[in-house]
Amino acid sequence: SAFRPRNHEGSADCSDLPERLRRARALATDARWRSPIEAFTWGGFRVVPLTDPVALTEEAIALRTCVDTFQAACAAGKRFLFGFRDVATGKRLATLALSRDGNTVEIHDLRRMANQSPTEQEQALADEVLERVRDTLAGRAGPLVSTGRHAPGTRRHGTTSTVRQGDAHA
Repeated sequence: SAFRPRNHEGSADCSDLPERLRRARALATDARWRSPIEAFTWGGFRVVPLTDPVALTEEAIALRTCVDTFQAACAAGKRFLFGFRDVATGKRLATLALSRDGNTVEIHDLRRMANQSPTEQEQALADEVLERVRDTLAGRAGPLVSTGRHAPGTRRHGTTSTVRQGDAHA
């Protein structure tokens, strides 16, 4: 399922709302929410928690998606959203939405620009984020340490990845 929840007027497309109006609505909202995990680097990616309406709106506008319509679900703790960035350039690559129902957390969606499907590496990163969120919510997250290891499938030299102590697969 793509990021196409219904907006305030029942339309499944957010393109009818001008960017300025979307930004103004985000700025007028005092809602903030916490992410279960902090930002981290994995291979050539930087994972950034999206924890306020402005962050969601900027992500939505930059990637031409409707992730900004998840504000209420994020504030209620039912969704966790993360932006994937290129470490070298900071370019926005994809957005991950995790759904939470009680103690269960699953991947809701992962999309690139204009709701394109993710790459294999982005899907692997989404699985890593999901695991870290589940571990944190279950109280299993170990301390973060910096290592010289890289995300699977990457060949970036001189990159440092942040992993939890005891991670065997990172």
